[in-house]
Amino acid sequence: MAPAAACVIALLVFSAVHVCVSSVLFPAVFSLSLSCADHLPKCTYHNVDIVGDENTIFKLIELKYNMLPTIGPKAFENVQELDISGNTPLQGFDFFHHLPMLQTLSMSRMNLTFAQAASNIFEDLRRLTVLDLSTNRIIDVPNGVFGNLRNLKALNLSGNAVQLTNATFTGLERLRSLDLSSNNISMLPMGGFAGLLSLDNLNLRHNRISQIDYGMLSIHGIKSFGVLDLSYNRFFDPNLSTLATLRRLNTLLLHGNELWTVDPQVLQLFRLQNLGIQHTEVKCRNLIELEAAGIKMIADHGDYVYDQRNMYGIRCELDVIPLSVDVPAHCTVKGGGGGITHFAGLQEQIDSLATRIEGNKRPVLVMGCYARFIRTTSTEKHVCPFCSANQIE
Repeated sequence: MAPAAACVIALLVFSAVHVCVSSVLFPAVFSLSLSCADHLPKCTYHNVDIVGDENTIFKLIELKYNMLPTIGPKAFENVQELDISGNTPLQGFDFFHHLPMLQTLSMSRMNLTFAQAASNIFEDLRRLTVLDLSTNRIIDVPNGVFGNLRNLKALNLSGNAVQLTNATFTGLERLRSLDLSSNNISMLPMGGFAGLLSLDNLNLRHNRISQIDYGMLSIHGIKSFGVLDLSYNRFFDPNLSTLATLRRLNTLLLHGNELWTVDPQVLQLFRLQNLGIQHTEVKCRNLIELEAAGIKMIADHGDYVYDQRNMYGIRCELDVIPLSVDVPAHCTVKGGGGGITHFAGLQEQIDSLATRIEGNKRPVLVMGCYARFIRTTSTEKHVCPFCSANQIE
């Protein structure tokens, strides 16, 4: 067994009441938390010197939310987990070149941009498996900046404004989890994820994506895919067949989009098992069809709803079926059932408002007339704007 190593922690703490210097004896492997936010409110660690011998291995060091201007180049040579989140004035990352044992690195809430750091900032962190860069000011990501992180399994870029290219994630063949939520993304680059051969969880929630084209999410050679989260984007009527290349996609989350219907047959193309469509306009009958196809409905973070109209705890809407039609005088309407009615005057138009149009098809106007369709459910009335004949056929 390796002998215990004597480690000196020199803390210069500047606050209204605290000034402390301590010397502590630690075993060879230990965890150390020096997070100002966790232990000494309203204080600032201006200098941290951690000294150990060759037998000392720092498994975890937390330096969150301090005011560290710099960190010495060899301060944490043997550390395995390092959290420097919240150190906004930190300048220079040369010490990253002296962390050969590092496996987990947290750098959230540092106002970080890659303009502040060299493009080779991570090149020596070859054992890194988890990298958290969330809630920074990252926009442009230099091509190849993650290229040497061959063992990286989880990358969190949420809460930035990352502009993706098809080379952003080059070299991350072992990456399993990628978080791009809350990045104001409106368009995905074609082939931007093609090299992520081990990807199992892709989080794209809270962006501005309105469509996904064929090839945008294609990953060559991938055999399975766990979770794709597209919640709280701008999908209205997405073409979900574009996801068919994600073979054996297990869970698709579409919470919070303006969806009216989801085709069960399309979802069966990639053998989907779980579907999240909470907080949408999906119809109750559609949920029954999806369950009958063997697809399980899941709520957003367990937020099942039972005090509103729902199926399986998922809020849903009644089917909206056109029951009557309001047509200007002197127009001809061809009903969904094939019948033709000619309105010669205003009184006939008014009398016709209660006339049910056969079938579920919207009436087709001829003679270039305009119409307003009044669609009713048992409790509410929906009125669509005036539409031209071409728009409502």
